[in-house]
Amino acid sequence: MGLVQRRLATRLYECVLEIEEKQPNRRRVTHGFQKGRSIITNADRHHSRRYVFNIDIQDFFQSINFGRVRGFFQKDSTFALNDEVATTIAQIACWQNGLPQGSPCSPVIANLVGHILDVKLLKLAKQARCRYTRYADDISFSTSERNFPSLIAARADGKPAVWEPSENLASAIRQAGFAINPAKTRMQIRGSRQMATGLMVNEKVNIRPEYYNETRAMCHRLFTTGRYEIPRWPDRQETDQLGALEGRLSHIFAVKARLDLSSKRRKERHVKVPSGTIELCRRFLFYKNFVVNPLPVIITEGPSDVIYLRAALRARGKEFPKLYDARQEQKFLVRFVNHSHFMRENLLGHGVGGLGTLISRYHATLQEYAQEGQTAPVVLLVDNDEESDKAFKAAKKAIKEDGNGAASISVESNDAWHHLIDNLYLVKIPHGGAEQKKRVIEQLLPEEWLKHEVDGKRFDPSKKHGDHSSLGKVFFAKKVVEANADKINFGAFDALFSLLDGALRDFEDKRKQEAGGKVMAAS
Repeated sequence: MGLVQRRLATRLYECVLEIEEKQPNRRRVTHGFQKGRSIITNADRHHSRRYVFNIDIQDFFQSINFGRVRGFFQKDSTFALNDEVATTIAQIACWQNGLPQGSPCSPVIANLVGHILDVKLLKLAKQARCRYTRYADDISFSTSERNFPSLIAARADGKPAVWEPSENLASAIRQAGFAINPAKTRMQIRGSRQMATGLMVNEKVNIRPEYYNETRAMCHRLFTTGRYEIPRWPDRQETDQLGALEGRLSHIFAVKARLDLSSKRRKERHVKVPSGTIELCRRFLFYKNFVVNPLPVIITEGPSDVIYLRAALRARGKEFPKLYDARQEQKFLVRFVNHSHFMRENLLGHGVGGLGTLISRYHATLQEYAQEGQTAPVVLLVDNDEESDKAFKAAKKAIKEDGNGAASISVESNDAWHHLIDNLYLVKIPHGGAEQKKRVIEQLLPEEWLKHEVDGKRFDPSKKHGDHSSLGKVFFAKKVVEANADKINFGAFDALFSLLDGALRDFEDKRKQEAGGKVMAAS
């Protein structure tokens, strides 16, 4: 059923895009479950206002029952489906007579059915000179008028601190087939803390200080003990699982960096992430990826490199059992670092220059953690060209400072791999013979695939995203290499995989020597 629900969701999202092309204002007040919309964009509509009034819809998903789903697809003029099709959609989407939370098709159907609610409440908000937004079941009105409009809400009789929704508001919500949750109605006035979708909106959209301080304390405990407590867990249990903490940090960074805005809008608003936030995220990502990494980690220059390596390892992995398990499990035995915005801005930097900075700071950063010894190696994989010069220089300096003497690392050098410092290694794309010392990873692909055309366009390695006349790196990696992986000869990657294999074996040997030395010292 999960696969069928995902396919239904995909089709419905395609329908929504068509509807929004014809009705561009349709989505402007709805911020939940839509591309480019989030709790941040929702909260942004209400910052720096005199009044912020929030209400919740009671049992939002469950109140959209089987009959409502079927009736919507039958009667809505943009769909007007026959009884059989509408019934089938409702059968796929509903469980126990409602939209189940967690189903891939519940959000898109909830937004479609909830559109009538948005129409009614937007009309009411305009009459009251308020801003209105909805994120799923979370509804916000705000205004800077001297008095909050009674058309929306008013103080309760005899209880000046209590605000109640107006009958106009309650009636409009009932007419749309929903009800207000009386336990979650709240008015916030300028001078006190104002919240919308869990974010502070007094002067700008921001994280609650308590949430940030709590997260920082969790990180400190993790870095010093290897474990941390998750607030509000039963019995305050400790864990070493990093997912929950990474989710909190990603959320904090997204809000502080205003990732909902375009880069142009961020510049216009002078958005700058506090240095303390960047440092906290950097330390966590370093810890996760380089200190307690259970598998060898491979860091590439960009996301397209990861796509090439995954495709090539699936094809050639049988020859390299330290890198890939080609048996029935068919799994990678190394982890490729994800080039997300979160990673680039807080740890990796941009391109090979960022890797050079990482090398320069690696040993000093490693000393900040209480963890003794690293469990797996970290391998930097770079192209063998002049663009990598900054990384080569940083690598030579790291080797020298580690007491291993000078090293020759350049485009011309033919060394297999380099142990830089601690658990950090450098591998560069191997030469293609005496006539092809300069080499980038794309040159390991067969020439005919580098010339492969998609819609009349060829790959241009100088362009990351491509344009009207050429394919960029990421598009080429996905639409040509990944899409045709079963047809491409990845044999030229064997030389590179041999180098990676050598670095991993060297780390294992060093670990064994260290363990042997400790045994000797103990005896």
